[in-house]
Amino acid sequence: MKKPVYVKPKGDRWIVKSKGAKRGVKIVDTQAESIQIARQIAINRGCELIVYRTDGTMRSKDSFGSDPFPPR
Repeated sequence: MKKPVYVKPKGDRWIVKSKGAKRGVKIVDTQAESIQIARQIAINRGCELIVYRTDGTMRSKDSFGSDPFPPR
């Protein structure tokens, strides 16, 4: 399974990071900009996108991989 891409707060900015990576892919000023960047990465990799709020709780989770339960 491919590692998910995260959007997390970092001080007063936002970081786009892959799970397990030591460094972030990008640090930007707004959450909206970081989500846009992370969504494109998740689509290209076919993995999950997980977005967090400033308080550390999960805001949203989207999957861009193949569907494990295809319609019949």
